[in-house]
Amino acid sequence: MVKTDLAKVGKNRPVVVVSHFPFLSIGSQIMKGATQGMTENSIITNSNEIREILESNNVKLVLQGHLHFLEDIQYKGIHYITGGAVCAQWWNGPRFGMEEGFVQIKACGNNFSWEYIDFGWDVESND
Repeated sequence: MVKTDLAKVGKNRPVVVVSHFPFLSIGSQIMKGATQGMTENSIITNSNEIREILESNNVKLVLQGHLHFLEDIQYKGIHYITGGAVCAQWWNGPRFGMEEGFVQIKACGNNFSWEYIDFGWDVESND
């Protein structure tokens, strides 16, 4: 379906792809040994195949999530941003140093910028 959708857009128009599960991640290195680390379903199974499709089109940016931490990866001309999560460590504070929040994208023509916005939520103690 990605291949068909991108074919409809054509190779001249810049494209942003959004996916809940990541196509590319360093998460397994970061989360090694974590109790809630990466599992088999933390990255898209056929991600290599999909990345090849993205690379053969005019994809400029991939926004991805699921891992609850922030990544900024540039690979083969595509910018991959894995957003954090508003709940961070499922409302128990930061996850791997990542505060609860969201990614804000600003686009202008073929260019974009991004920043991670801290949601500003603090863990409440039950003491």
